[in-house]
Parts: sequence; structure tokens; C-alpha cells
Amino acid sequence: MHGQLGRGRFYAYALGSRARWSSVSRVGDTSTFVRIEIEGDQDRIDGFSNNDPVPATAPTGTTVTIGVEQGRTLAALLRDDLNLRLAARLAPHLLANRDITVRVNGRAIEAEPLIEGEPIDINLDSIPEKELGGREVPVLTIVDWSDQMKQAPGIVLCNEAGMSLMEIEKSAPHGTVRTTGYLRWSGFSESANELVLAQLTHTMIIDEAAKTLDHHVKERVGTLTVTIVDRLKEDGAYPYRTRSQTRSSGPNRRCSTSSPSPPGRPSAPATSSREQ
Repeated sequence: MHGQLGRGRFYAYALGSRARWSSVSRVGDTSTFVRIEIEGDQDRIDGFSNNDPVPATAPTGTTVTIGVEQGRTLAALLRDDLNLRLAARLAPHLLANRDITVRVNGRAIEAEPLIEGEPIDINLDSIPEKELGGREVPVLTIVDWSDQMKQAPGIVLCNEAGMSLMEIEKSAPHGTVRTTGYLRWSGFSESANELVLAQLTHTMIIDEAAKTLDHHVKERVGTLTVTIVDRLKEDGAYPYRTRSQTRSSGPNRRCSTSSPSPPGRPSAPATSSREQ
């Protein structure tokens, strides 16, 4: 989950000042398992300590334990929609690696049940080669969320394998639907500085992804609108009645008056009748 270069492990310090990774793995094709632990301290950010492998038992996997200092608030981890937010952030990596399970408070993070339709991969091949620096063509993976996802990120920068690195702030498209674009490219994960300055150094790539995502969202909104109108037509609720139609559909009224009487004869009073 931390990438082949291990830089992602520094993100643990966003939660607490101390972190320990405990990994259990199988030795080759044998029935032997070993555990290795790596520890880090924010006060000694220049390095990590690790122990020699020791015998262990299954299952395999990695457990991360983060020590949070007293008085530090982690409001983001206490949100009711935390599982939904993590599902949106980790979706491409979880979908591509079915053997990985992420749990929060004992509950597995699952993105697939929240997705509407199938994810769409779009190659951004209109970007000039000089902007890519000899790297591969970026791929934008678009995920449409169901109504259960109340809030979703817009553009999320990922490495080429789909591991989320950083969310572009205020990049969610305007509209009534929730859709996320995961921009996969190896150039984002080469250095931490490159990632922080991505919007300045890779403006064309991110802008092209944003345009592609916006176009997809507009098409999706249009399709949903047509579907809703068709459903209303089937129910006889569309098109809506106009004011003139509403008036004409009310009770018919008829009014009659008497003709003038000859001189010397009293006129008959005017009468009106209403037909229901």
C-alpha cells in the first residue's frame, strides 16, 4: 500500500507521531512464515528501524499501528462516512488488487458495491510527448458512484498501478451526480516534490484529465435526465400541464342574458346557469 519506493509511509505521521508496520510473509513455497517489523518516529524522520525476521504464523499481511499523542484530534477519522470516503480514495487500488483487504474498526472497505456501472479507462493520448518526459501515456479511470456516495473526490492523482497519492482540491465536477477520475501516471510518484508541485509542473496533464471528466459528467447527467423524463411520460406525469390547460379542464360555464323587451313591457331579469 505504500508503493515500491516506500515514500508513502511518511503519510502515517499525518495521524500520529509513531508508527509500526508488522508484516507476515511466507518463505518461498514452504509452510514457514516470518514476521518483520519496521518502526518510525516523527522526531527521527530521517530513518526507520527494522528488526531481523522472526518465526511467525499465518495469515500473511501487514498491520500498521499508529501512536497518537494525547490531545491530538483526528476528526476526519471520526466521521460517520469515513468508510465511504476511504472507499472513494482507494477504489482503483482495491479493484486491481482483489487480494488486498483494508479494514477500519473491523469493517472492510469495499468500493465495488458503491460503483454504478463499470469503471471506464480513457487514454489521454492527446498530450504531447514532450509533456510526458519519455513516460507512458496517462490513463484516466472514471468511476461513477451510486446515490449512497454522498460526497466524492474529483481528480485523484495515482501512480501507474492505481495507488492513490493525492487528491486535487476543488476538482469535483459541477452537477447532481458523483463521479471520480483517477489519473494514473508514473510521473506523479517519482519524488515527493514532484507530487506536491504536480499542478504546476504537470498542468497540461491534469487540465486534460479535468476536461475529460467534466465531459463525462455532462453526458451522464444528460442520460439520467432523459431516463427520468421517459419514466414520467410512462407514468402520465409529463409533459406538465400548462396554466391554460388547467383552466380549460375546469367546469364549463355558460352565461345567458335576455334580449331587450319591447317598450312598455318589463325586461326579464338576467339569468346564468352553470354546468358541472
